[in-house]
Amino acid sequence: MAALSPAGRRRWRKRWLDIHLWAGLAFGLWLSLVGLSGAVLTFHPELERAFHAPWFQTRDQGGAPAFRPLNEIVAAAAAAMPAGARFTFAFYPRTDDGTYWLYFDVPATRASGKPSVARWDVFVDPYTARVMGKRLKQVDGEWAPREFFAFMFSLHYQLLVPWGVGEKFVGVMALLAMASILAGLYLWWPSLGRWKAALSIKRHASTVRFVYDLHNVSGVYLAPVLLAVLFSGVYLNLRPEFVWVVQQVSPATRDRYTIRSHAPAPGARPIGLHRALQIARETYPQERADMLYEAFDADASYMVCTRGARSASRFADQRCLVIDQYRGAILHQTVAGTETAGTTLIAWQRLLHSGEAFGLPGRMLVLLSGLALPVLFVSGLVRWLQKRRARRRASRAGGRA
Repeated sequence: MAALSPAGRRRWRKRWLDIHLWAGLAFGLWLSLVGLSGAVLTFHPELERAFHAPWFQTRDQGGAPAFRPLNEIVAAAAAAMPAGARFTFAFYPRTDDGTYWLYFDVPATRASGKPSVARWDVFVDPYTARVMGKRLKQVDGEWAPREFFAFMFSLHYQLLVPWGVGEKFVGVMALLAMASILAGLYLWWPSLGRWKAALSIKRHASTVRFVYDLHNVSGVYLAPVLLAVLFSGVYLNLRPEFVWVVQQVSPATRDRYTIRSHAPAPGARPIGLHRALQIARETYPQERADMLYEAFDADASYMVCTRGARSASRFADQRCLVIDQYRGAILHQTVAGTETAGTTLIAWQRLLHSGEAFGLPGRMLVLLSGLALPVLFVSGLVRWLQKRRARRRASRAGGRA
């Protein structure tokens, strides 16, 4: 393939500049909100436990063998809920002096009078089944959730726009942001001998040069993290579409959230999530339960995720087992780095998005990447305004001449 002529290179650079510029101007503000809220959520579990310590703390009375059965825990939490509450999910106690954190959906009515679903949290002592606390997080269809972290999650994943619209918009925006970052890297790439200047902020420089260097350096150093976080954000917000694309390349890929159970006979009774938890414990006794997913409908499956599995990273030690809700059979299990290429790619996305895949350093990098997005937007906007002002001055000077 023949090398591009100087004019061709200028045209090619102009195309990349247009992508970088207009993607930044169009979506930079929204991405800044997503980034800032993501930075807050990086240490969400620790912040929750700091702000609401009485809900998360109890007295160690012997660990998991002394815990009350899960169905008793769920029943105690349900008794504290309004009528019609449906249990959907639980965090297992992370430590022997921790509590269960359960999610419930409750029929509700929005301020407009339309029916909706209220999302509640309930915290239960695993040794006594005593309810330690509860809170209403949000009512579906309302623009602003009623609890701080629920507000942050809604801002991060859907920009407070309900009904799935905001979720899709943020997913598409993440794709465009990846294109903008790649365009920015192409535009920044220095020639031989200029790497030191390109990777640093010039001291005692003018405001124009400082803004230029700040934009470049903050983007270049964090580009790998930003690309990984944005890519995983596409998975989280556009999961069906993401999985479909992966399956075209790796047909054996399975999405654990869509694996179905089949009743062996009409009227068959589910085994219950408490029995699914027992099956997970019996199968992997050396691992600790972490997340418990209820089966939502007649052909859904239970899912029990544990910690302590061997994987490609000592921090990415989560195993998720999909369990048939009637027969108790393990239909599928995932451990990061041990499955097919496509399934492994999917298994890593949540861990990469939170930074958990690389422990505390990974989480700190994710936090910095969230803070970098508003820095990139503001510095890019200022740089664009500076250049526009300079062009106008040059145009006026040319007119007077």
